[in-house]
Amino acid sequence: LLDLMKLDIETPTHLIDVNGLALDRIEATPEGGLRIGALVRNTDLAADARIRKDYGLLSRALLAGASGQLRNRATTAGNLLQRTRCPYFYDTNQP
Repeated sequence: LLDLMKLDIETPTHLIDVNGLALDRIEATPEGGLRIGALVRNTDLAADARIRKDYGLLSRALLAGASGQLRNRATTAGNLLQRTRCPYFYDTNQP
């Protein structure tokens, strides 16, 4: 988002710091699944024993998708918010 703001592609009127929220956890749900917090680092997600056991493809994709340095900084939600690097990326007329 910061890169897009520097290029005047995104100009949000408000920003909210979510770092103080409890979104850095991987928790079991009553239904037997997992709730992955938005601030869980990709390294932690890929290394979690429950993820490796029950969601192995997710773990392998995270490990294959970026270097260790990037995984150590990247969060689950941060990756979801990343825009595609297509030719229209820098075109401010595109939504």
